[in-house]
Amino acid sequence: MTKVIVIIVFFLSIGIQTACAWDFCVPNEDDIMLYYNVVDEDELSCEVAQNEDVIWNCQELRIPERVILNRGSRDFGDPDTVYTVVGIGRRAFYSRYKPQPPSDQLTPTSLFEHVVLPKTISYIDDYAFYGCLWITHLDFPEGNEWLQSIGEYAFAWAGPPELTIPKTLQTLSPHAFDHSGLGYVEFEEGNEYITAIPEYCFRGSSLIRVKFSPEIEVIGDYAFAECADLESPEFPYGLGIIGKRAFWQHQYWQSFEIPETIMDIGEYAFCSNVNQTNNTLKIKNLYVNKETTPYCISEKSLGDYLYDYKEKKFTRVITGTNLIVPLGCVEEYATTYPWDRFDRSCIMGRDLSGIKAAAIEKPQPEDVFSLDGRRLAKTQKGLNIIRYKDGTAKKVMK
Repeated sequence: MTKVIVIIVFFLSIGIQTACAWDFCVPNEDDIMLYYNVVDEDELSCEVAQNEDVIWNCQELRIPERVILNRGSRDFGDPDTVYTVVGIGRRAFYSRYKPQPPSDQLTPTSLFEHVVLPKTISYIDDYAFYGCLWITHLDFPEGNEWLQSIGEYAFAWAGPPELTIPKTLQTLSPHAFDHSGLGYVEFEEGNEYITAIPEYCFRGSSLIRVKFSPEIEVIGDYAFAECADLESPEFPYGLGIIGKRAFWQHQYWQSFEIPETIMDIGEYAFCSNVNQTNNTLKIKNLYVNKETTPYCISEKSLGDYLYDYKEKKFTRVITGTNLIVPLGCVEEYATTYPWDRFDRSCIMGRDLSGIKAAAIEKPQPEDVFSLDGRRLAKTQKGLNIIRYKDGTAKKVMK
C-alpha cells in the first residue's frame, strides 16, 4: 500500500511540474501578472516564461527590467530577491490563433497591441510572439546594448507594422518574421554581425518597404518570397549573393537595380509566377551594374526556360523587360547565358561613372574558396571564403 501511495505521489508531482512551466510570477506596474523562469541563480537573472492557461487581454504590455521574487504572491511578505529580466523565453506569448486555415476551435490568447521591452534583454527566443496579430507597436529599448538574438518564428504571424533591427543584434534567425504584419523594416547601420538576411526571414509578410544597411552581403533563400506588396528595394553596395526565390512573387516593379558587387543570383530570385504556370520577370527595367556578367548558380535565375535540342541551347526569350548594363558591356551580356535570353534590342548600355562615385567604399569580390582552400566556380551552401580585389578575405555563410 505504501508503494502504491509513493507511485501516485510521484506521478502527481510530474503532472504539477508539467502544468506549471514557470518558476514564479509577479505582476508588472499595470498589475498584469507575468510569469518567469530563473536563468541563472548566481547572477540573479530570469526570462519571461509561458503560461498556457492565460489569455493576455490588455492594450499595453510592459515587461519590467527587474522583478522582485516574492514566491508568486504579492501578499507573501517582505521581498527577498531581485531578478534582472534578460530574455523573452520560448513561446512566452505564443498565441494559438492563426488566420490560415480558419478554425472556430482556435481562440486568440495574446490580444495586446503595444509591447514595451526592457533595456536588459539579450534575446527573444523561438516563437516568443508567434501569432500575436494585434501588435501595432513594438518598442525596442532605446540605448539597449545587450540584445543579441531573435529566434526562429519569434514574430511569425504577428505585428508590428514597423520595426528597426538594432545594430546590437548578433543573430537573426530563419523564419523570424515569417508571415508577419510588418509593413516597413530598416536595418540600422553599423551592425558588424548581421551581414546576411537568413532564409525565409520575412517570407509572406506584409512588407511594403525594406531599407538595408551597408553591411548586408547576402540575401538568403526565400528571404522576401511571397511579399506581394514589396516595392523594389535599394541594394547596398557590397551585396554579393541573392538566394533562391529571394524576392519570388513580388508585385510588378518599374525598375530593379543590382550592384556591381553581385556574385551569384539563385533560382527564380526575383521572378513571379504567372497564372500559376511560368516563372517570369515582372520588371520593366532591370539594371545590372557589373561590368562582367554575373555568374548564376541556377539556369532558372531569370525564370523558366526551354531547351532546344536542335540548337543545343536553352531558350525562351525574356520579354517585357529592358536589361540596362554598363556602357561597353552590351555585347558581353548579349552573348553570355542566361543574359542572352533577353531580346538583343532590349539590352542597352548606360554610363555608370556618376553612380560609382557615389558608391560606398567597400572591397569588390574577386574569388570564392572552400574552407580547405579550393577555388570554387561559385558559392556553395555552407561557409565560403570570399577574397576581395584589395587583398582582404572574409568568411560568408550561404
